[in-house]
Amino acid sequence: MSKLIYLETDEEITDVIDKISKVEDKSVSLVIPRGSTLANSIVNLKLLVKRSKALKKEVALVTNDNIAHNLASQIGLPVYESLDDARKGIEEKEVEDAPTIRKANVGTPTESVGGVKVHQYDRDGSEDMTEENSKFEIQNPNEREIAESPEVIEAVRDADSTTLAETQIGADKLQDEDEMIQESDIYPKPIPEPINEKSDYKLVKKPMEPEMRHRELSHGDMGSNQVFGKMRGAKNRRRTIIGVISGVLILLLVLGAYVALPKATVRLSVVSEPFNSTADIKVSKDATVVNAPTSTIPGKITSDEQDLTKPFAATGTKNIGKAASGKVTVYNNWDQNAVSLPSGSKFVSASGINFVSTAAASIPGATVGLQNGQFVIISSGTADVNVQATEVGEQGNIGATNFTITSLPSAQQPKIYGKSTAAMTGGTNQVVKIVTDKDIADAKASTENELKDTITNKIKAGLAGSEKLLDSAILPSVTSENASAKVGDQVDTFNYTAKIKINALTFSEDDFKTVLLENAKLKLAADKQIVTNNSQNVKYEVASADVATGTITLKGTFDGFISGKYDTNAMKLAIKFKSVTAATTKLTSYPGVLSADISTSPRFLRSLPALAKRITIEFNYGSTSLTTSGTK
Repeated sequence: MSKLIYLETDEEITDVIDKISKVEDKSVSLVIPRGSTLANSIVNLKLLVKRSKALKKEVALVTNDNIAHNLASQIGLPVYESLDDARKGIEEKEVEDAPTIRKANVGTPTESVGGVKVHQYDRDGSEDMTEENSKFEIQNPNEREIAESPEVIEAVRDADSTTLAETQIGADKLQDEDEMIQESDIYPKPIPEPINEKSDYKLVKKPMEPEMRHRELSHGDMGSNQVFGKMRGAKNRRRTIIGVISGVLILLLVLGAYVALPKATVRLSVVSEPFNSTADIKVSKDATVVNAPTSTIPGKITSDEQDLTKPFAATGTKNIGKAASGKVTVYNNWDQNAVSLPSGSKFVSASGINFVSTAAASIPGATVGLQNGQFVIISSGTADVNVQATEVGEQGNIGATNFTITSLPSAQQPKIYGKSTAAMTGGTNQVVKIVTDKDIADAKASTENELKDTITNKIKAGLAGSEKLLDSAILPSVTSENASAKVGDQVDTFNYTAKIKINALTFSEDDFKTVLLENAKLKLAADKQIVTNNSQNVKYEVASADVATGTITLKGTFDGFISGKYDTNAMKLAIKFKSVTAATTKLTSYPGVLSADISTSPRFLRSLPALAKRITIEFNYGSTSLTTSGTK
């Protein structure tokens, strides 16, 4: 079954092709109303056939429009009379061995030929005919020339099935039907063909009579010509209206662009002179707004508290090895009396190694005898004493040597002394790390400084815009601190923990500039103004700071340039729509204006825009920025 697509009267060919392409069915029937612009154009129909083949679609028309029937028959496009025929796939019957011909209607002109009723068909020559009959084709009915002995193809009912009365009736209606064609609507209504006459016709070739030829030329294509004439007229009127509207719009756009699009930039070089001003500006946490007359700006106290624990290495060392020990023989040559040596008596070797006795000892007195009339010591009193090095380590493992007993009076030391006959042994080294006083002090300073920097950087990171925090406006306080080891502890590393709170007073640098510049303006004449310059800057230094009370006094200095005041709006109104030369002359006539450089856009324009707001005026004082520096 063929897919039905219903079209509107003014449906465009592009829309129709688009609808066909979206249909999945292979066979498509277009239901076309009377007077459709699609069906009344041979170009549209040919394009429809071409695109349908490209889309591999079988397309047919469903219409009762005579013109649509005739045009479709010329290009071999199937046409159905009704929706029922379209659904059943029943096309108009074609006569065998003949080109596609519209079926005769009751209103079709007839004439009597040899006593046989003849129904005449499309003779305008516009349809595509077979090669055999192409010699009878006439392309334009308004320009055709009547050929000698033209022939026409007519469908003739057999004489056997046609009565003389029917032939006469057909001949009598010829004149009336001609009048009906002339007076009919440009889209004539088709008259159904009697069913019992469908198979009673055959094609015959006969000469066309001159009067018939004349009638064909004058009336045959009247409906089609009127249709296309009205269509062309409507299109021409639309084109004319669109053209006029487009022209007006283009003109308005051109005028608007001429007025609104041009722009100009004016750069003026102006005389300036140096200017200096100083002022003391107070930052107060109690101020809420900038007060230029009192030179006060708001300050803000920001507080933060953090703790920090850092590890540190112990730098002190300690030898916890074993001390050397041995035996020393003490000799008493002092006198005949015994000498007592308490435990811990000090013995110093000849190499300087210190030892102490580990137990008390009594050294017998010397043996005295008389020689040459004098008492002399015949033998020394001796006793063995156990000693131990005062310091651990291998350095106490010394060989046999002499010892001085330093715990005795210095006068007795040469007479009472010690001597070892064997080496000291047992001294070993084992060095370990211990915490020193310096280690604790360094850990305290490092932890506190890092914590101060961390808190300060955090406060600075939270500043918005031009907020400023000076180092002199920071007040730190240590709330707690401790070390995990004390001095002398045997450890390799230890931790130091500190907790610090910082109060900081911040201020807006823009507020400072504003007050400083306002203070400077008060010192200017009424016709002068501060201007930017590459050597212009604002400096400040802290005169005093008391974060506890929330006040800072800043000493500010302004070094810059001043020039005369100019009303830029008045300047724009004075030069708008003037030539570049005239505008330059006008601008350089202002006091203090050294030169004027004018650039226009588009560049080919030699006059300034008509709109003052499209003009930009820039003043050149050597710089466009205000630099600021301050002390911490």
